[in-house]
Amino acid sequence: MSVESCPKCKSTNLIRQTGTDEPSTKYGRLICSDCGKFLKWLRDPSVSLNHLTRQESIDSMLESQKLNQWERSFLQNIYEKRSLSPKQQAKYEEVYKRVSPVVNTTRDKESADCYE
Repeated sequence: MSVESCPKCKSTNLIRQTGTDEPSTKYGRLICSDCGKFLKWLRDPSVSLNHLTRQESIDSMLESQKLNQWERSFLQNIYEKRSLSPKQQAKYEEVYKRVSPVVNTTRDKESADCYE
């Protein structure tokens, strides 16, 4: 959903509010500065970066012969997920650590950052 103007007042003066002003599970919100209408929730950009890094890592791991059938299926299932549950993250890290000697070391360091 791309928002270029406020649907209520047609203003193009939109504000991206981010930060810890109030407790929220969202990164921020987009609002109209003229009428104050809430337009949409904003995604945390670090989640998108971690997601892309994880996808690159999964691509490399799927090329490995060290994966069993369940691990291969698991990695394929989490490939498109933007965020993982704690159990999924723990299993992903376990598989990554076991397979990572096969994956090139530069990519290992970049992929390890996605859990921090």
